[in-house]
Amino acid sequence: EVASLGVQVYGGHGYIREWGMEQLMRDSRITQLYEGTNGIQALDYIRRKLLGDGGAELSALQAEFSEICDGQVDRPALRELASRVQARIGEWRELTAEVIAATQRDPQEIGAVSVDFLQYSAYVLLAGFWLQAAAKAQDALDAGTGEETFYQAKLASADFYLRRVLPRASAHREAILGGAGCLMALDEESFAF
Repeated sequence: EVASLGVQVYGGHGYIREWGMEQLMRDSRITQLYEGTNGIQALDYIRRKLLGDGGAELSALQAEFSEICDGQVDRPALRELASRVQARIGEWRELTAEVIAATQRDPQEIGAVSVDFLQYSAYVLLAGFWLQAAAKAQDALDAGTGEETFYQAKLASADFYLRRVLPRASAHREAILGGAGCLMALDEESFAF
């Protein structure tokens, strides 16, 4: 996404070799292909990692990030960030339970939810990492670091992520809850026009 935005900044020049943006765009695209495409990785995430142990490992990860949130609620500078992340972790837990139940009721749900569940999980997980980074930055500021501008930028970046990027997770949640039915609603003859 950042590479694509870089192409946009350069306009038509972003598409030609002169500035190197087109190379960055091509190079960034490969990350969604090697080691298995995003779709294959998403199916693996559901089949082997989530359903394989009934969500136990994911639940442990969610608990770990929930503890990080709990450790920040008494810090005024981080309270709001921690609260936002904690709310998403709670939503992630609920969504995980719904995905497990849906895939057990109907195997078609595995393919229907996999990519959106991977994306949702990534957005929330990254929010947890941003909270960790913000906590480290606040620790440095509280200790009187000589790099105040650097650490203030970390706090601002964490706030930006939680306000402007994390809300994208909601679209993936809605898609997951939409179920597999609409994906299979058309019969084969409907595509013969």
